[in-house]
Amino acid sequence: RDTSGVSYRLWPLLRMWEPAVLYGYGGAGKSYLAALACLLVQEGRTAGGLNASPEAVPTLYLDYESSPDELNERVRWLRKGLGLGEETEVLYRYSHHPIMDDLPEIQRIIADEKIGFLVVDSLGLACGGDPEHADAALRYFAALRSLRLTSLTIHHQPKDKERGPFGSVYIENMARNVWELKKEQEQESDTLFLGLYHRKVNRGRLLKPLGITLTFDQELEAVTIRPLDILSVPQLAAGTSLRVRIHGALTGGGRTAQEIAETLTAPQDQVRVLLNRYKEEFVNLDPLSKSPRWGLLTNN
Repeated sequence: RDTSGVSYRLWPLLRMWEPAVLYGYGGAGKSYLAALACLLVQEGRTAGGLNASPEAVPTLYLDYESSPDELNERVRWLRKGLGLGEETEVLYRYSHHPIMDDLPEIQRIIADEKIGFLVVDSLGLACGGDPEHADAALRYFAALRSLRLTSLTIHHQPKDKERGPFGSVYIENMARNVWELKKEQEQESDTLFLGLYHRKVNRGRLLKPLGITLTFDQELEAVTIRPLDILSVPQLAAGTSLRVRIHGALTGGGRTAQEIAETLTAPQDQVRVLLNRYKEEFVNLDPLSKSPRWGLLTNN
């Protein structure tokens, strides 16, 4: 948990009153996750390790990329999976003007509908310029700030970039909370494994990665959302820190630094440094041994 005393609209993704950015490669499931966030926030619900504030608020989805039919289908499937009634909808706006140019109408909708959470999907068209230029990014976040509410901006990650959103450094600098989304899915499988990685925060500490499983039931036309142990999916575990992977390796019991390093295909000296550094998490089970076994402090 976040122990910084910060309030959340949706833990751990959305801090109250602050702009968050969610980025990832195309097809990673960003829009599906944004639709899920809307439903959880406006219903005050919990699913897949995402915990909404009990103070449920209406939400608004500004769509610059797809169509109302596409969002409505996502909402319908998610609604069934969450056990919500058919009256549960997400307020939608088909958007094509940059958010700065559309600001008066957006402000009117927010005031009339008492909107407490906004999704912008996605930044490329909403910023009204080249995302690589500082001016476009700064104007965009200035517009968001004028709305005075919690927001989630969807953004893309270029294929040739291993990590980080496309564009100006101000996209990360101006967002108060930045998450990367990765997806793993087998061919012809109805299950998506999603990994959320905390890449930047302005107050407090970076949080551990979060895993979510989305299972699509084609017959019922419903999506079931469950929490996922991110370390159980090797492709997603690779995106976590070595410290997190060491924690996962020790979950089943004590191991030596050499055994951990071999399991994780990691340098043994780095493993040993982390084991000794985080004494609040790892414990030496054989302090008199030259090759001690290590365990998790919470298991002792």
